[in-house]
Amino acid sequence: MINFLLISNQNDLSALNKFSPTVEVRTQKIKKWIRDNAHGLIMIDFATCGFTLASDLIRYTRMTLRNPRLSLWLICDECDNYHVDDDLLWPDRIVRVSELEHPALLAAITNELNKQFASQQMLQEQQLNVELISKVNQFNRRDLVVQASLTEFVSALDVFCQSTQTIIVKPSKSQLTPKLFQLDASRKLISLPTIPKNLTSLMDKIAHNDLPNILFPEQTRTQTTLVFPIMIFGERFCTVLCCVESDKADHLSVSKVKIIEEAAVQLRISLESLEAQRRMKFHYSRLKKTLTELHQTKSHLVHSEKMATVGRLAAGIAHEINNPLSIALGNFTPLNHYVDSMMTLINMHDELIENIHLQDNQSASEQLSKYKTDTNFDFIRDDLSAVIEDSKESLVRVRNIVADLRSFTNQNPTEIEQFSLFNACQDVLKLHSYSDHKQISFHNHIPNELQISTNRNQLLQAINHVLENAIEALEKTENPSIKLSANSDREKIVLTISDNGIGMSEEVVSHIFDPFYSTKSLTEGRGMGLSITYHLLTQLKADIKVVSQPNEGTNVVITFNVNSM
Repeated sequence: MINFLLISNQNDLSALNKFSPTVEVRTQKIKKWIRDNAHGLIMIDFATCGFTLASDLIRYTRMTLRNPRLSLWLICDECDNYHVDDDLLWPDRIVRVSELEHPALLAAITNELNKQFASQQMLQEQQLNVELISKVNQFNRRDLVVQASLTEFVSALDVFCQSTQTIIVKPSKSQLTPKLFQLDASRKLISLPTIPKNLTSLMDKIAHNDLPNILFPEQTRTQTTLVFPIMIFGERFCTVLCCVESDKADHLSVSKVKIIEEAAVQLRISLESLEAQRRMKFHYSRLKKTLTELHQTKSHLVHSEKMATVGRLAAGIAHEINNPLSIALGNFTPLNHYVDSMMTLINMHDELIENIHLQDNQSASEQLSKYKTDTNFDFIRDDLSAVIEDSKESLVRVRNIVADLRSFTNQNPTEIEQFSLFNACQDVLKLHSYSDHKQISFHNHIPNELQISTNRNQLLQAINHVLENAIEALEKTENPSIKLSANSDREKIVLTISDNGIGMSEEVVSHIFDPFYSTKSLTEGRGMGLSITYHLLTQLKADIKVVSQPNEGTNVVITFNVNSM
């Protein structure tokens, strides 16, 4: 509809009636019309409005509303005088009353109305373009719901193309036929059970279109179809089909197709960004789960290696436990004999006391003396305390060995405590003293007063792995010895474990902390001891360094940063 307002109450302007203008003279109604219409033609009759109202309406349009698009024409007689100093208050054209019936003026009015209509149509198209692009940009929101945003975009595309039917074709990996959705009157996507008959012949054509395209009607179709494929990383996410009546397809100009192509590019970028974020979140979730499983596996592996260490010490420890147990069990045989002899002697004393009362104490006294001689009672009395004390010491030794094992195998990775470094190392050395390495001399030169705050159990396990490697290096060494020493200052505590074994080459030292690296055969070791040691000390925020040369022994230096403990 062409917007044309005539402000006049004169009857001699009937020549303008052919344009069916809206006639109004009330100021409030006039200003409302001006506010409601961004485009159009306003003809102001100077004889009706006068200078004051005419200039006020022009000022209201140009300066208050800042609308340069409305065309303002002023109708004046030859004798009317309209003069203002401000150029903005001049009308776009002054028309004399004598010109109203002239064909040239009528043609000028027609051209102006057509120009205003075209300008209005262009503005509407621009608004539709902006709305279409804004729907694409919604795919960049953090709180994006893809289905809802896709529905909004398809709705905007439907309005943009003025389509009579809008269909979404989505490929299905599990089915041969694609899934179909239609935009209904309420602007919602509903599923379609079958392909509409008017689109059946299009399915093969749209399957190979990766860019927006217009399919013009054939003899069997009366509609023009706009094909809008939505691609993600080169794969088709879906295809939007907008069907337009063929006699109304002229509005699908080249500029509109260009806008749709630009929207397709922006939409593809947005959706690919979304898909990349989704994949990144998925891979992050998998990586996080894998990392958790890796930490759990590493924890189990550390404990498994600790149990393997206990197994390697088991033979020597079993021997150590067997000796005191044999002593304790062997003592029970004489102990039973001693108890029986003492019970018999007590009974004989009871008989002696009874016979004293019966004046027959001579024979009972002789029997008692003879029994003491026969059972060597003086020896029993002297040896009984020794047997009991010996058994007690043996059982206490067994208890201590078991306590040492339980302390070593305890799995508590989080406790931080302050303790004597000398005593901690002594506990590890004590375990090896139970084994068959008694020919090795262990020397603990760590100062008794040196205290350290860390996880005691993890530190014991790390030191034990180092000692095991040192013991293995001493198998063919004469006068084997292992020495532990330490020094400290305000910033660090340095523990050094030295042996006089066969040493290692630079190549072996460079790989010594690698998991599963071992210079032994597969049946002799898994190569995890020092790798686990490195892991444990890293958790304790400690550094480990190995200094070794072939045939010159090895020094393992463990440094604890006091400030990080």
